[in-house]
Amino acid sequence: DSDNNCEPSSVNKPPAYFLAEETKRYRQLATRFISDVSEDKSALFFWKCNKHLLPGLSTLARKYLATPATSVPSESAFSKSAYYGRKERTNLNGDSFCQSVFLKDKLVSEQ
Repeated sequence: DSDNNCEPSSVNKPPAYFLAEETKRYRQLATRFISDVSEDKSALFFWKCNKHLLPGLSTLARKYLATPATSVPSESAFSKSAYYGRKERTNLNGDSFCQSVFLKDKLVSEQ
């Protein structure tokens, strides 16, 4: 009798469960992809091949791997780096400065 089936339905599972499962699947697929010597190793190729297996993560990949159609964002980042990089403004080392400018540019552009 199918009405007495006590197996949990995937409908009742929280979104975090699906994210955890998809992340686990991503790690397996990425490891296999990197170890395969015959394949193109580009991230775009990986996501093209695996978008149906990793629907949530592939949506994020499309968003963050997309190339901007204009140079304005990169010009903006250089402008910000010149402003934040003034000698009197920062005592950060080179790596910290680069990360700070990158994050500032990305966080401001997301809003």
